[in-house]
Amino acid sequence: IEAPSSMSSWLLVAFSSFLIAYLEESYFRVYLLQQFNKTGIPKPAVYILSCTLFALCHLYEGIFGFINAFFAALVLSYFYQRYRSLHSIAWAHALYNLTAYVYAIN
Repeated sequence: IEAPSSMSSWLLVAFSSFLIAYLEESYFRVYLLQQFNKTGIPKPAVYILSCTLFALCHLYEGIFGFINAFFAALVLSYFYQRYRSLHSIAWAHALYNLTAYVYAIN
């Protein structure tokens, strides 16, 4: 992975990190949790299912990426359930993505 070489490329990296975070959080934390809750599945199982599906999407990163995504999803699910704020979990997710990217290029 090469570091962005200009301000515009850094802005593109930041924009894409936030866009991806909002899309993933909208789907996995807001939409799926609401849909699974309608089925009558017990809440703990709903969260485990949503986190597992999220982690499966990160399996391309290997087993540690899967485990990391699963536990990150648990934390984000907890905060979404507690505060019902898409924006706070999406920003946390985006900042995590940016941090991971910067760490990966160094």
